[in-house]
Amino acid sequence: MRSFFFFFFFTFIANDSLSKQFEFSEKIKITKLGGTINYPWGMSLVNEKYLILTSKTGEIFLANLEKSDLKKIHEVKETNNFNQGGLLDILFVKTESLNSIFVCYYNKLDGDLVIGKYTLELNRLINKKVIFKSNFKNRNGKHFGCRLINYKNTLLASLGDRGKRHNSQNPKNYPGSIIQLSFNGKKLGNNNDKWLKGIFSIGHRNPQGLIYIKEFDKIWSHEHGPKGGDEINVINKGLNYGWPIVTYGKEYWGGNIGEGKSKEGMTDPVWKWIPSIAPSGMDFYRNDYFKSLNNTLLIGSLKFKSLYAVKIQNKMPKSEFVIFKNKIGRIRDVLVHPKGFILLLNDEFSGGLFKMEKK
Repeated sequence: MRSFFFFFFFTFIANDSLSKQFEFSEKIKITKLGGTINYPWGMSLVNEKYLILTSKTGEIFLANLEKSDLKKIHEVKETNNFNQGGLLDILFVKTESLNSIFVCYYNKLDGDLVIGKYTLELNRLINKKVIFKSNFKNRNGKHFGCRLINYKNTLLASLGDRGKRHNSQNPKNYPGSIIQLSFNGKKLGNNNDKWLKGIFSIGHRNPQGLIYIKEFDKIWSHEHGPKGGDEINVINKGLNYGWPIVTYGKEYWGGNIGEGKSKEGMTDPVWKWIPSIAPSGMDFYRNDYFKSLNNTLLIGSLKFKSLYAVKIQNKMPKSEFVIFKNKIGRIRDVLVHPKGFILLLNDEFSGGLFKMEKK
């Protein structure tokens, strides 16, 4: 087990709208738990002791957080690590007498994005059932989104536009939307006849952060913009979040995208990054373990290999700071443990699970 010790008292700003600099001053220790995982992607707590997590190559691991032990328990053979695709997020849900595991992955056999459900029994996954197919087969390997959350005993999943912008404004297909399913795969979501059954919101590019904040009774999401224009949105049922008509980003070669930065009938972000930070993973910190992080959104940055904290005041983002940078590589996922320490996955070939705690 390796540990990294840091003391941070100076931070920098990545958001163009800020006028004040904030500080994070904590002595922390970051420890790698267990062995190496090739390109870990998503994780979910089973309970305070056990965590389940994925690698893009298709492996599913069970981590014992108390013993820093990591064990492979399953492999999804119909996926592979291809561009941005592979085995992506995972979610544990206890339903009645069952322990259910949901996974979102790129199906290499037909190029579709699917959601599968398993039963977790005695540290093994059984009874697999595919409960959702996006029915958009594309092998370019881009913009999967694929975060999963439990929202009031239903399943929400964020779906990227699969590299095809027009998908996000087409409510007759699933890419570029957030969908809502029952735990058995029944399509819920919006009741609008103009939208496919199951669609909760549209106008998304590549949403890789998705959480439900119970204290606010709100769904929060973040997504990758193009060149600039990464954004945080508060998600409400039936709304259109604009991509690619409304964006704060530009073409990678510098040209404008869409019609502008605001438009009637489309919902603006509550936070944005210019330049992009390439956000992935997000959790809400509400704990006195790290007092300076209380009431913040924790967000991993792939581009800057950093962990960001966005301070929330009156249920809206007000400021941000960087907790650390360039210590464990590209941060893919973030999870706050009930005891207050923070779990991290890094998107690296020799990646793994890390624990951030007080020194």
